[in-house]
Amino acid sequence: MRRTVFRLATPLAMLAAIVVTFPAGTANAQPQTCNGLAATRVGTPGPDVFFGTAGADVFVTLGGNDVVFGIGGNDTACLGAGADEFFGGDGADWADGEAGADTLNGEAGGDTLIGSEGADSLDGGAGADTLAGNEGIDNADGGNGNDTINGGAAADSLAGGEGNDTINGQGGADTITGGAGDDDLNGQAGADKISGEDGNDTIDGGAGVDDLNGGSGNDIVNGNDGNDTLTDPAGLDVGNGGAGPADRCDSRFESLANCEIIF
Repeated sequence: MRRTVFRLATPLAMLAAIVVTFPAGTANAQPQTCNGLAATRVGTPGPDVFFGTAGADVFVTLGGNDVVFGIGGNDTACLGAGADEFFGGDGADWADGEAGADTLNGEAGGDTLIGSEGADSLDGGAGADTLAGNEGIDNADGGNGNDTINGGAAADSLAGGEGNDTINGQGGADTITGGAGDDDLNGQAGADKISGEDGNDTIDGGAGVDDLNGGSGNDIVNGNDGNDTLTDPAGLDVGNGGAGPADRCDSRFESLANCEIIF
């Protein structure tokens, strides 16, 4: 027997009083859609709890601090305003937290999780997931699988987990961790801190004063613009400080270019 344990920010005593599993139209007379699909579960302006089915459910929560359990199937959820929680279950799920500080868990399957507004927490779980923090200071973890993770304009914390991941910090001073696998890590704008960890990684700091660490494996580390620091703790790594006038580079790199300060 498989046992599943869900960790909720909402106390269980409160959940018992607010569970809703209405079909579309009974909880809200206005027809609702999510990502172009007709809703099969529609909430209220207050806090609701939804339980899906083994099939493909479409949730529209409207308002309040809602909790959605997709269970099985390829589910779609638009979580509306409020600090919402989403547990996709099995299947390739799609969820948009919209406004509020949301917690989105894809669990099994190749999921798409979108933080939108607010400081969101995204966890892809198993499978090849796509995570987008967008606005707010977000925390995103791809989990197992070959994931694609995009931060946003703020200072995000982005982790690939296991698998060959692609991570783009976009704006802000981001913290990016590749984890296990051959990762493609891009800081883009902002003063970023990037660590490849295990695997043969490609790291590009982008604009800003970046701190770049190849980790183990044979990595390619490019500082690009700004006065960057490049570190090579292990492996046959290639380092390039880039366009900054005062880049600092670890002497342990197998090959170095455009580094004014060697340590």
